[in-house]
Amino acid sequence: MSTKVSNKFKITLVDSKYFLMEVFDNVELEVEDVIILVEFQKELGGGKQFPVIILPSPTATTNSDLIKHISKKDSLPYTKADAFILTSVPQKILAKLYIRFVPPERPTQFFTKKEEAIKWIEKFMD
Repeated sequence: MSTKVSNKFKITLVDSKYFLMEVFDNVELEVEDVIILVEFQKELGGGKQFPVIILPSPTATTNSDLIKHISKKDSLPYTKADAFILTSVPQKILAKLYIRFVPPERPTQFFTKKEEAIKWIEKFMD
């Protein structure tokens, strides 16, 4: 497994099948972080698309600019699908707002367990 780390998250290519993005405690992800994420995905995956499991810390947050940005398919060119593992009530509320008001252009689902997320992304694995 290959891993890249920023000051807000780390991303790992797991078994050349999917990316696992772990967001650190007490950080706010912003559009600039997505630019770093895309570069990391390109390097780790050799320019190929993979599904992504996103595991944010319960204290991690984001903003509306990032939500609008990631909803566009072109903003994450190396991402086939997003599986978010939500661990806090605020994250679950934000997820409902995301789906309702800024529908993502790529397959996106929300889970509470990593096993469920892995099962769902299997259909997007090569």
